[in-house]
Order: sequence, then structure tokens, then C-alpha cells
Amino acid sequence: MTIKYITLLGAMMALSLQTYAQFTADALRFSQIDQSSSARFKGIGGAQTAVGGDMSSLSGNPAGIGLFTRSEFSLTPELNSYSDKATYFNNESIGKKDRLNLSQIGVVFRAPTYRRAGQDTENGWLSVNFGIGFNRSHDLGNSFTFGGVNPSSSITDFYADQANLSGLNPSALIDDYNDFGDNAVAAGAYENYLIGYDSQDGYYPEPDLNSMQRLTDNRKGSQNEFNFAVGANYSNKLYIGASLALTSLNYRSESIFTESGYNPFQENDYRTNFTQIQDTKGSGVNGKLGVIYKAAPFLRIGASYQTPTWYTIDDDYSHEMSTQFGASRIDSQFFSPQEVYSSSYKVRTPSRINTGLVLLSKFGFISTDVEFVNYGGINFTSATGDDLNEVRDDNNIVRDRYANAINYRIGAEVKLDNIYARGGFGQLGNPYKDKENENYQNTTISGGLGYRVSNYFIDLTYQNISYKTSYTPYSVDGIDSPVASTKSNTSNMFLTFGVRF
Repeated sequence: MTIKYITLLGAMMALSLQTYAQFTADALRFSQIDQSSSARFKGIGGAQTAVGGDMSSLSGNPAGIGLFTRSEFSLTPELNSYSDKATYFNNESIGKKDRLNLSQIGVVFRAPTYRRAGQDTENGWLSVNFGIGFNRSHDLGNSFTFGGVNPSSSITDFYADQANLSGLNPSALIDDYNDFGDNAVAAGAYENYLIGYDSQDGYYPEPDLNSMQRLTDNRKGSQNEFNFAVGANYSNKLYIGASLALTSLNYRSESIFTESGYNPFQENDYRTNFTQIQDTKGSGVNGKLGVIYKAAPFLRIGASYQTPTWYTIDDDYSHEMSTQFGASRIDSQFFSPQEVYSSSYKVRTPSRINTGLVLLSKFGFISTDVEFVNYGGINFTSATGDDLNEVRDDNNIVRDRYANAINYRIGAEVKLDNIYARGGFGQLGNPYKDKENENYQNTTISGGLGYRVSNYFIDLTYQNISYKTSYTPYSVDGIDSPVASTKSNTSNMFLTFGVRF
């Protein structure tokens, strides 16, 4: 994380989600994963810790691998549909986006232990099963837009603040940018005739208030895992398991902030665009341990522990500015060249502890999960051995902002001959110390059907995820920052095909 990059993102990045540094917001985003991957366990709200016997056990509680009585292969595609309603200065906007992805593909091989003829087949270690699979642990896609007339400020107020912070006159500001690449935003705004300069008062915004502002952001990407798991069955009562996951993330955000209005200093209408692109790629590793115990014929209890995920992340951020003057025609245009800032860092996401129980009957089951996550345990380290001050600042932000959270999930499955009906509910706990901040505290509702015949099965699940977020396009010293309130709704469809062999 270079100092220049931290300074720019901490001060400017429009998608900072009310954070001081973009890295801390990204670290929280990358910490909120989903351990269920098949349509069946999605259908019961992800309440899987004590259930087992499903391909989701590869990414959830690996002890569930021990419950397989046959080898199995399954594949789950998913369809994601995003919808966001944003309110900005009493003006509502809606953004929508659809995407087809792969949720999981995996195989479990059952390996019964050797038994001599006449030996007891109901006690002792009965099988040691192995599994390998891919799952999409977190969908990072989204699309939103908001806009309205801002009576209080202009983005050029922010540009003027940045120019004044430099302490340089216009010629020195431009020279400093040309020589070192610093002050790119302030220099670009001055060269685009968006801010002016007075030797007594410094830089000032040129446009009038009541400008029309609009931000459009398209996001895509995901976090994925390749899991290698082993699970053992002891006397059909105790199941233990462990897994190793090789993780990856790929995230891209493209945003365009547009402002249009009247510039009295240029005696003309103007329209300016500020475009930002963030590309983040990373790889990491984590491990999982789990246990399931059959306490009674009608009751199983389970617990699992997932270690932190240790990521190494490469981040590229770029921005460019363009402005045109003229109402019915283009009288003049100005462009600031694209600036690209690259950084690398390491981040440790939180560990997770899951506990669960399932009540069983011949008609189905009811399952509940409680998950504990310490988001305050997010920790940054330098990938290059330098930038230690910036790393320390990011870790201090994490400690000040994030806290422990408890996630709840409950689900049920009803068996109707060869048909299975499922429903589930989940609540993601608030990761912030400030409990009035509801960003990323989401609610999940799901339902689905399954059909099993002979060695084949098919499951279909619908899942709805809703949450709220707040976006601050820019901040101005001494003026209330403009804020867009967004309600996000994601509808997902999962279809699992499987075969036992």
C-alpha cells in the first residue's frame, strides 16, 4: 500500500462506504462469506452444521463428509438477479443486473474400513470418506445508480479542498503533479476549469450550487474455494472431519460520478465526469475442523471451527476526469489523463465458530445454527515489508470500527415420499461497534424443492437477500457530506444435479 494510494483512497474514493480507508471496507466485504453451496442447504437457510451428508459439508462442517453412505457427485449452477433502490436528495433511482454463475461442483468418495467376515459392522471406525470440490463462497456482484439535485455542495468543493491541502499555487500544483504524480485530482480539476485560484483566499469552486449529480456503479466478482476434505464415521454416532481450502477473490468496480450545472466564471453550462476503476485480485488459504455427534435417534449436535483466511491481495485503482462546456453544443472539452495506482498487501480475515443442532424424524428435520465471527480480528500486514505506518493506521481503523457479530440460521426439510420441501431463514449480525450503522447486516429467506429417485437427485432453491447501505460520493470540510441511502435486494436461484455411485 503506497502512501500516495492510501491518501487518495482515504480522501477521495466515492465508494468508500463511509470508511476512512478503502482497504478496511474491502476487508469487511471479503470477510462475509457463505459456507453453504448446494441448493439443498441453501434451501434450509444454510443451517447445516449438524446436518451433514451434503456436498456443502466440503465448505461448511467437514464432519458432514463422514455421513455419506455412498460416493456422490453434484453440480450447482446459480442465477443471480440484483436490484437496488437508492434515494439521493429525495430522488429515487433503481439499478438492476442479472448474471449466471457456478455455485459448486464436487465429489465425495466413500471408503468403508476393512472388515473380516463375521466382524461387527456397526461399531468402531466404519468409514473414512474423502471429498474435493469448488464452491463460490461469496458473490461480490451488484449494480446501482443514484442521482439528484444537490442544493448544498458540488464535487468541485471537494476538489478545492484537495487543492488547498496541497498548499501550492497553480503552477507549483501542476509541476508537482507532473514531476511526482501527486495531487492528480486537484491538478485535474484546475486544468478542467472546475476550480479557480485567488492569492489571498486560495482555491475555490467555480460552479453554482443546485447542480445535477449522478453516480453509476457496476460491480462484479466473487470469492471462491477449492476444498479438500476428509470425514470419518465412528459407530454411526460420532463424525469428525477436517478440510483445507485454497481461496481466491476477484473483484472489479467501475463507477462514474457525473455533475452538470452552470459555471458563472466560465459563463457556460458544464458537465464533468469522474471515473474510477478498482481491480482487486487475491489468493489465500484456510482450514476447517468439525464434529457431529448423534446424541439420540432424534437429535444431532454439531460444531465447526474455520481458521482465519490469510490473503495476499493485489489492488489496482485508476481514475480519470473529463469536462465539457456548452449547453446545446460542445464549446470546449478538457481531459485529465488516466492515473493508475497499484498496491499489494496481506490481510487476515476473521475466524468463525459454528454450533448447531438438528431435530430428526421420519418426516424430515429442523435445523438451527449460531455462528460467531470476530470482525475486529481483521488484520493487515505489509506484503513488501514497508508501509508500516499505513498498515498500523488500517489496523487501528478496524479495531475502532468493527466488533463481534453473531449470525443466526434456521431451516427445515419435510419428506413427502421422493419429494422434499425446504425453507430457511438467516440473519447476518451487525459487524460494527456503532450499532446504528446497519450496512451489510442482511436478511436471507429461502425455499425449495428436491426430488430423489434411485441414485439420482435434483434440488431447486430460491433465495432472497436484502440489506441496506449508505454511500457518500465525497466529503467537504465544514459542509454536510451528501449521502445516498440504498436498499439492496438480491434474488438467487440454485439448481443442483447429483448422482450417487
